Amino acid sequence: MDTFPVPLDRLYLVNPGDSADIGARKITALRPPLWDSPPTLGYYNDKSGALFSADSFGAFISAKCQDADDIPAAERAQAQTTFASILCPWVHMLDEAKFAAHLKVVRDMDPELILGCHLPPARKNKADEFLKALTACPPTGPWFGPHQGPVGGDDGAWLTAPGLAPATQRQPNGVRGKQTR
Repeated sequence: MDTFPVPLDRLYLVNPGDSADIGARKITALRPPLWDSPPTLGYYNDKSGALFSADSFGAFISAKCQDADDIPAAERAQAQTTFASILCPWVHMLDEAKFAAHLKVVRDMDPELILGCHLPPARKNKADEFLKALTACPPTGPWFGPHQGPVGGDDGAWLTAPGLAPATQRQPNGVRGKQTR
């Protein structure tokens, strides 16, 4: 362990549900609503009411902004659903009732501030709105990226376009994109 940059006595390992008292506040680790890697954790600060949500509420947005409210609500919800579908392609395989129960953990926290990796800070108690966007994921079917046709020679606008695959690419079985056998 000579190459580990942090002395082991400085580490405090946590799992979902564990808490650490840090001065005048308690930080609680939780499994975030969505995650792309098994060790990913979210954290809730009981004093500030801030939720550090990892990737859970990320969104592809087309312009710089300082606050999640700078993005129109409908556009933000669609962008969050798309982001979740790409980041966590397994979300479409979830049992909706079990997923709703998992999301209840964050809903019950009622965070005053949500800080994530792929969206500006969200103030004004946005948890219900953000969780609603995630509940739209399981029934929609997986996201498939564009094929070479739209990519070759264009300006790359498809990279920032919100939404899932166009309806013309949806297959009857709920799979999006061109299927080849």
